[in-house]
Amino acid sequence: MFNAPAIIFLTVPKKSPAWSVFDLVFFAQSIMLLAINRGLGIMPAHSMVSYPDLVRKYAKITEDEAVGMATAVGYIDKNAEINDPKFIPARVPFEKIYKLTK
Repeated sequence: MFNAPAIIFLTVPKKSPAWSVFDLVFFAQSIMLLAINRGLGIMPAHSMVSYPDLVRKYAKITEDEAVGMATAVGYIDKNAEINDPKFIPARVPFEKIYKLTK
């Protein structure tokens, strides 16, 4: 998480209906937009919830909660290469991931 000073773990009760994951996503989006609005950097990362048992152990999350996602929050390191406006990461061409169906 690039040494972020805070990580927000979002959970949803395991007994919730499947569509509750949409609520979790919209809540996460609101948190991230609020953080950005206050000058913070955010980084949602699935890798932080790939091991939910460890997350539960260290974040003291009960077994009845499903660990949905994590977002790192902190101030952006303007000296980091990844934050250089000239840095352009390699990406899969759009044409390879998009398929128009008729």
